[in-house]
Amino acid sequence: MPLYNPTGSSGSVWSTVLDLNFTTQTNQTLNADGSYTIGGLTWVLSNYAACVVSPQVINGTGLVIQPTMATDWYGITRTAPLLKLFANQLGASVGQYTPLRIRQAVTLTNATAQYSRGFIAVDRNSGGVQSFIYASSGILAGLPVCSMETTKTNTNLGAVDQLTGGVQQDTLEIISPTGWGGWAWQTSYGLNWPTEGSMNMLQSTIDTANNTQTTLGASTSDWGIVLGGLRAGSLDALTCTFTRLKIEAML
Repeated sequence: MPLYNPTGSSGSVWSTVLDLNFTTQTNQTLNADGSYTIGGLTWVLSNYAACVVSPQVINGTGLVIQPTMATDWYGITRTAPLLKLFANQLGASVGQYTPLRIRQAVTLTNATAQYSRGFIAVDRNSGGVQSFIYASSGILAGLPVCSMETTKTNTNLGAVDQLTGGVQQDTLEIISPTGWGGWAWQTSYGLNWPTEGSMNMLQSTIDTANNTQTTLGASTSDWGIVLGGLRAGSLDALTCTFTRLKIEAML
């Protein structure tokens, strides 16, 4: 079943606010922490020193990130190399309480050891408040899985995935019917863009404690969509390739 009905009671529908194909962008090397223009938007690179080589946007391939071994995203730890797109760039129609659906297609190469992961997250890290939901593709307990983590639970809930020759391909989705407060997520194995209702519903974090804007944030400028990779001690020479990011709003 779909995680969230694609039409609201007023007849509103999912409208695309961003559909970024990294494989069609101009070649670019991200060679230091700071701001870069990708797809006409400003992205902020953090933890450049935690990359084996400089992240790159490669025409025909996508956004490529290779994290070093000592990299992680867990609880308040933010040592993984990552790119963040601040949500206030999504347009004036996307506000604090606008329902959102975010999908990211990712390929992992050399993903064979525990904790090798590529991830997408929605993150707030300002004003002394750190809140997030994180969905990842990678290795957990020796198995290729898609898993999730939130500020509230700090636990991994996974579904067994497919791994062929150390290559894992997934489309990850995180979704909120209430705006930037309460989130849930699901996944589709492979890079083919899923249709509504075809994804695997894995976990919901929507509850009375997590779905209020007063608890988790004030404005869209506080929030960001994050893409990154981590190894958390893994010996893999992991490569994370992000190919497409799509963000829709219920307008």
